[in-house]
Amino acid sequence: MPLAKSAESEAPVKAPVITDIPPMQFDGIPIDFYRIFNVDLGTVPTKEIEKLKAIHEWSKEGSETVGDMMQKISKLERELGAPALNEKRYDKMFRWVKMTKVITELEKQRESLGVRKWL
Repeated sequence: MPLAKSAESEAPVKAPVITDIPPMQFDGIPIDFYRIFNVDLGTVPTKEIEKLKAIHEWSKEGSETVGDMMQKISKLERELGAPALNEKRYDKMFRWVKMTKVITELEKQRESLGVRKWL
């Protein structure tokens, strides 16, 4: 009885690898930002979204990936400490970001006037 010929196997098909997947966003902010601050997307008032946008813009400065932005936010949150009773975590962070922007803007104005730093 003759032996059956073994079928030659074809080369395995390789699936394409996608490396540049943009993060899912809602209103220009990655979904991860809403998750890290425990914000429900269905009930977010516009004022709260503006606060998250400001934090997002601040965290993008000097960061290459969303993970870098999250680490930057986490580090700042640890430095600022726990929020007050009935205060949202991002409210405290938003106030710090807003204050930092004002200070930076004032320093730029002072430098443009040619005024030296405090003696």
